[in-house]
Amino acid sequence: LDEEAVRAQVDDPAARQGVKAPLDLALYDGKFYLYWGAAPALLVALVKPLLPRQISDGYLLFVFSCGIFISQFSLIIYMRERFFSEIPNWILILSIFVAGFINPTLWLLSQPKIYETAIVGGQFFLIAGLLSAFTALDRPTPSNWRLALASIFWSLAVGTRSVLVFPIAFLTLMVVFRLYQIHQQSLPKLIPGIILLGFPLMVGAIAFGWYNWARFGSISETGFSYA
Repeated sequence: LDEEAVRAQVDDPAARQGVKAPLDLALYDGKFYLYWGAAPALLVALVKPLLPRQISDGYLLFVFSCGIFISQFSLIIYMRERFFSEIPNWILILSIFVAGFINPTLWLLSQPKIYETAIVGGQFFLIAGLLSAFTALDRPTPSNWRLALASIFWSLAVGTRSVLVFPIAFLTLMVVFRLYQIHQQSLPKLIPGIILLGFPLMVGAIAFGWYNWARFGSISETGFSYA
């Protein structure tokens, strides 16, 4: 396609017909973009110098899947001991088995591509953040480092799949409300937890906004409008 025809496709999605590219790629200013976030690629770039071979999407998908299972396993064990100690062991084992083999986990593992990797990566960061936040708050004095870890996980979740901003915004508000309850409306005690929870999220939001601006000239455009 010549430059004029390519640019015309930005304003006319129908002009994309016949172009040999996936329909859900974002086409902007003559270039195709994936609307998935860059967080997984950044993590691969950090560890790549330490590994002898190229890291494909399949490896990353497997690691994220294992991370989801470990997070779910830890959350099930913790909640059982904390709230449901009377539940028989066979129900606990069955719950862990279901968490490991429920759909779409196995189906996603059978198709190790970038789409599946982004989906599983976003879910891993979301659930790992939930586990960190839950264990941070379920104690007489909230654990600040666990709150910071939850915030880092949730920032990576949005950086992997932007649609996760909605559940993470809700979870963050619930954590703040719980901190407010624990500290009995004491502002000096509340501030450290709010800062540790909010700072990684703020850094992630700034980085994500810059990423969007570098691609589409807008901090709020993720590529969905041009898909």
